[in-house]
Order: sequence, then structure tokens, then C-alpha cells
Amino acid sequence: MHRIRPASGPGSSLALATVLLLASALPMAAQWSTVAQIPPAGRYDDVFFLDAQNGWTVNSEGFVYHTTDGGTLWDPMAFLPSYLRCVEFISPLEGFCGGLNGTFYHTNDGGANWTDIAPNIQPTIEGICGLSAPTPDVIYGCGIWSSPAYVIRSNDGGNSWDHIDLSAQASALVDIHFLSEDTGFVSGKGPGPDEEGIILYTTDGGQNWTEVYSTGVPYEYVWKLQSPDSGAHLFASIQANPNQGDTRFARSLDRGASWTDTIISNLYYYVQAIGFLSPQLGWTGGDNALLETTDGGTTWDPIYIGQGFNRFFRIDDGTAFLSGQRLYHYTADLPTAMAEPLPTLEAHTFTASPTLTAGPLTIAVDLLQDTWMKVYVLGADGRLLRTLYDARATTGAHRFDTDLSALPAQPLVILLHTNDGQQVVRVVLK
Repeated sequence: MHRIRPASGPGSSLALATVLLLASALPMAAQWSTVAQIPPAGRYDDVFFLDAQNGWTVNSEGFVYHTTDGGTLWDPMAFLPSYLRCVEFISPLEGFCGGLNGTFYHTNDGGANWTDIAPNIQPTIEGICGLSAPTPDVIYGCGIWSSPAYVIRSNDGGNSWDHIDLSAQASALVDIHFLSEDTGFVSGKGPGPDEEGIILYTTDGGQNWTEVYSTGVPYEYVWKLQSPDSGAHLFASIQANPNQGDTRFARSLDRGASWTDTIISNLYYYVQAIGFLSPQLGWTGGDNALLETTDGGTTWDPIYIGQGFNRFFRIDDGTAFLSGQRLYHYTADLPTAMAEPLPTLEAHTFTASPTLTAGPLTIAVDLLQDTWMKVYVLGADGRLLRTLYDARATTGAHRFDTDLSALPAQPLVILLHTNDGQQVVRVVLK
């Protein structure tokens, strides 16, 4: 089987246009390299390590990769016919992988062969976006970013599963993080009509949930949850409403009992990933910028290593991996990398015209692959004004004609959200 060795240098990334990075040295703190020979994909959505040596990563094209030496060499293990969102192992041989088209896979041979066990779970699940196994016997999953909201739980190592409906408290769930068998968190967005980003908390194994944080802004997600120290400090990324004009993250200093949010930048960045090596050193990002803090989130600076970031996984005080358009590796003893031009990969095509309109508007989307697709019109206050599409969609061209003349004049955001992420076109209604 072909073996893959990571090399220094930035990774290729999915972009709307060619992204050129300045050929200047990155800060010494940003000691990231790209797992360069793992091929580019729409996105590597997750990376998980069972211990310092055994790790797995999965991508949107259905491929599973495995390392047994801490990430120096990677084997392509399997291809699964699904967009793969998350992966978690409970032993070197037994693991689980969530897909976005109603699939949920199990392996008992380290990832070489997988069985779809989603048909064994009732009610039917739309997919699994997040996994958390506080013990080898107790395993949780959650879904799905596109709705509905639910948690699944196994008490017997994955042999059987219970389904917990959370649609009364959330419209969608993205990530799940348990500190023990009974105590944990899920993140996503709240119920309509505002659908604010939320974190829910349980202390009884998921039977009852309490909202412990809300972004307070319509149509946002709390996307990812992470802790560098077994829950003493907890961090959450916020996929902000693009019409609100800032970028924030949330944190808890009391094991999740209370949360506060902090502005990262007065500029809007599309953010999904977040991860801290220590309570002081961390990163967040999602599109073509990774933002770094060395003071616990008080100040942030952009660094340039890739794009499309989704999952940060901490190995130890000086080692981490980050999934995105490629897989990225952080280690404290790497030399500082140099930025270079990044080639373009294809993205879904998304346009709205005219961008200055009295009402009539045509939105055109050309999808590169089948996906769940949401096409929304958001108002100047960030609230959802119109849903043009919210369902599974097939590869190819899609057109939506709408008339917004009944709305007051204002700047609008036309939002496309797919399995691969979010794209935005701004329109002015005159």
C-alpha cells in the first residue's frame, strides 16, 4: 500500500479564486507544516488520534487515512461512498465514522473495512456531524448541521444506540464534547425563528439538556468545541452571521458552567475550527485565514498555512493536527515555514444578480457534487427574510428567481450553505 509522508510547506485549498500568499516568514509561534502528499480534497473534515501514535483523518470525497507513527506516515485505508464528516476510535481496531447523507459507519479492523450501521438506529438519522467517546463503552454522536437536531448514545461500545430528539431546543447540531460518561456539551444553532448559535449542557448522559450559552445573534452556529486540559478551559468557535460584521469566539473557565464571548476582530471572518494547545496558545479559522492567539484570546493575528479549516486535534503540549483543505501538522520543534502561492481548487459556483436591485433577483448555483443545500436571504439585522431552498440537491446547475420588492431598502446577504461550508454574495435592495 502506498505510504504518505508529510513535508514542510503550505497546502492546496478550495478557493473561490487563486489565493496568493506573501512570501514572508511566518511568526515563530506558527510552526505548522502541510501533510503535502495527502491529496487535496473538498475538505478533510475531521482528524482524530486515539493516542500519540494512532490517528485517522477523513474527507469529503469519502477517503479514510490512517497513521500508526504519530503522523509521519499515512496510509489510505478505505473509500466510503459518502461525504465523511467525523471519525472517532475507541481502540486501535474499533472505530466509527459519520457521514452527511444518512450514513454512520463502524469498523473493527482499524479502518480497512466499514459497515453502515445507520439503518440500525431509529428514528432514521440524516447523518452524524460529531462524535465523542468518553469511555470505550459510552459513545455519543450528534447531528446534523442542516437539521434536524438529535444525539445518539451507545452504552455498550456501539452494539446498540439510543436516539435523543433535541428538536425542541435546537434546529441543528454540529459538535459534541463529553468530559465523562454523563457530563458533556453539544453545539449548533437554536430553534426558529432566530436560530442563534447555542451550546447545550447535560449531566445525566443526555437525557436532559440545558442551554448554557447563546450568541444572541440570528442565524449563527456554535460550530466546534475544544479543550486543551480535560475541560478546565473550554473553547467554542462561532460561525458568525455575515451581516453582523465581526468575528467572535466563546470560552468557559469553569468547566462549562458559564460561557462568555469575546470579539476576535471587528472584521468578519468565516470561522469554523478552533483549538488551543494551552489556555494561552490557540487558533481559529475557517476560510483562507487562520487566526492565532498567544494570550488566551485577547489579541489575534492571521497566519497563512492553508484554507477550509474545520477540526483541531491536540496531541500534547507541543503537537497538534488541523483538518482543512489539506491536513496540517503543528510541532514545537519545526523550523519556521515560508509562505508560497496556493493553487486553486474548484468550488461550487454561486452568483446573484443584479447586485443592486429594486426587487427582482436571480441566484445561480452550480454544484460540484451532491449535497444538502440551503439558499437564504438575510436582512440588514441578520434575520432570515426568505428561504429559497433547504433540501438535498444534486450535482449541476440550480436557478432561483425571486422578487424582494416587498421588503424595505437595505443591504442583504444571499447565503449558500452546503456540506462543504458557506459562501456569501452581498446585494443592495434599493
